[in-house]
Amino acid sequence: MGSEQLNFTMGIEVEMMWQRWNAKERFWCVVFLLATLSLITAANTWLDMETERRRAERVERIAEELRTAIQEIQAIQRTGAESTGAWDIGSEVTGAQTLDSGNPGTEVTGTQTAVAEGQTAETGSAKTKAEEMPVHPALMRKRESYEELLRLEVVYIPYLLRQLEREEEQMGRILAYGITEIGKLNIPPDAWSNTAEWKELWNASVARAETAVPSILASEDLTEAQQAAQLIALGAPAVPLLIEEMKSGEGSQACMIALTILLEHDLLEQGVSRAADADHAEPFDAAKWRWWAERYYQEYAGLAVYFH
Repeated sequence: MGSEQLNFTMGIEVEMMWQRWNAKERFWCVVFLLATLSLITAANTWLDMETERRRAERVERIAEELRTAIQEIQAIQRTGAESTGAWDIGSEVTGAQTLDSGNPGTEVTGTQTAVAEGQTAETGSAKTKAEEMPVHPALMRKRESYEELLRLEVVYIPYLLRQLEREEEQMGRILAYGITEIGKLNIPPDAWSNTAEWKELWNASVARAETAVPSILASEDLTEAQQAAQLIALGAPAVPLLIEEMKSGEGSQACMIALTILLEHDLLEQGVSRAADADHAEPFDAAKWRWWAERYYQEYAGLAVYFH
């Protein structure tokens, strides 16, 4: 075999070995990448589940502390009702002794019994009235549990809505006031008197946002600042729709301003820069906000739910 043929044969063998090695390398590279992606997906899923668990537990803890605060306030109200509704036992006893000097002991005992029974009935009535009396949020303002409720980010509202569904009327009212403030909802306090009415107003807010957001963004008669102001006035129910605009790549400066105002505390927690108002807003970065929308849109989807 000549040297040229030997070199040719060796070259073919080396080439085949190289191809086989490349095939193995590519195979293991693919395996490694798939394994890495699986681990990342599993880690993200675990983190999302852990985040949901922590949020749900925080809401439940706040709710429990709110119940305790409500009971304490009702106890104070009950004490006040009892003090204003109590009978004067001493004067009743003196009057009975004067009326029947022949058998004062019997008369006094009977009167004392009647007074005691009357006082018990009065106290029971006062207690019932105090327990039925709504605890206004103004009385809760200095309670740490209520202050913590108001400090929650908008992303907690879906958890609060579910908690409200499980609560009795008194707690439900307190949660409704909190949700209204957190979500910047246009629901005046005098527009509802119980949670059933508040739920109807929430549903109306969601329905209004579904109609108004596309209309506002499509309007050519409004400036970006005017669009942003009208979007902000819709409150938290507008957030999922605005995020969808960002996610689809159709977002705008008005969308960004509205989101940065409505989600002020959320964006601060997420490390996203925010605008103080329309005049001091940062330039709209479509790519940045699209990434943000794709990352967080599921967390705010619960703001579009209806009560049934």
